[in-house]
Amino acid sequence: MIILSLVILAACARTKPAATVSGGPVISTDTGAPPVNRVVYEGLLPCPKCKGIQTELTLNINPNNSRQLYQLKQVYLGTSKGDRTYTKQGTYITLRGTATDNDAMVVQLDPNKPREIKNYLRINDDTLRLLDRQKRLVSTSEPAWLVRKQPESGN
Repeated sequence: MIILSLVILAACARTKPAATVSGGPVISTDTGAPPVNRVVYEGLLPCPKCKGIQTELTLNINPNNSRQLYQLKQVYLGTSKGDRTYTKQGTYITLRGTATDNDAMVVQLDPNKPREIKNYLRINDDTLRLLDRQKRLVSTSEPAWLVRKQPESGN
């Protein structure tokens, strides 16, 4: 009887309740790793040689890990070779300060790859604005921001 009770208690201890946080769905594992909060931004970014770049940026936010990961999916619309899709993964960091605002919050993709760096100004919890490599606003008459995608119900 005591052994059966211990087995039941051990099984219950490994079961983790489903949880959500304001950032979106929480991804939990039984490996002892902390849960990861996933936030997805999407939008149509300007493109000088196509009709636009349909962009989806997923940021995996793990407060217990200094190495933050992202996934970037971009579809270049209406190129001379049709729509072209590119997917990339890497690391990102958050920085304070832009070329014009020392208190601004910036999400920087691939900080260790100077030729591949992409910067986004955090306007608020729901909006990122495209910046150039020097953290200046991209000059364009077209929209240059990504909007947070709301989690689908049932997640």
